[in-house]
Amino acid sequence: MLNVTFLRHAKSEWSNFDGDDFNRDISETGIEKTKKIGSFLRNEKIVFDEVLCSPSLRTKKTLAIVSVFFSNKPKVRYIKDLYYTSGKNLFDILMLSAQKKRCLIVSHEPLLSSSIELFFNDYNNKDFVRATEKFSTSSLFNAIFKCDNWYEISADIAKINFFKKPKDLNL
Repeated sequence: MLNVTFLRHAKSEWSNFDGDDFNRDISETGIEKTKKIGSFLRNEKIVFDEVLCSPSLRTKKTLAIVSVFFSNKPKVRYIKDLYYTSGKNLFDILMLSAQKKRCLIVSHEPLLSSSIELFFNDYNNKDFVRATEKFSTSSLFNAIFKCDNWYEISADIAKINFFKKPKDLNL
């Protein structure tokens, strides 16, 4: 069984934004919300074998905050397609790049919600609907696949486990 979790970067800092989106920092609010997500991961004993992360500053900083809560040290790889528009969705990137069973992807909107919508297309699932309507900063989406290899994944063998926003968590 394979497991993927998508994490959107922490809330960005806009007060001194100079037009350089790639190097935009995260805000104090973003830091606090990401710590809540980290606590949730630790409390639920969610573990990752590998992390695929956008190379932007805000995704790297988000990963640094949340990884403090990890019980292990997963392998981290920075994937340019998680930031730059390449025509690949997150599931394409997952099938091409993931090597371990439990993968965390740290990325951006609208890539997160559009990838989930294209892959699952399950408007009867409340977590799907919430993730595709508003995948807010520091939010988590998790799904499992009943297969052994990432190239085998499909919606037919998938189950959405949860979508959590920081405001959903009473930690």
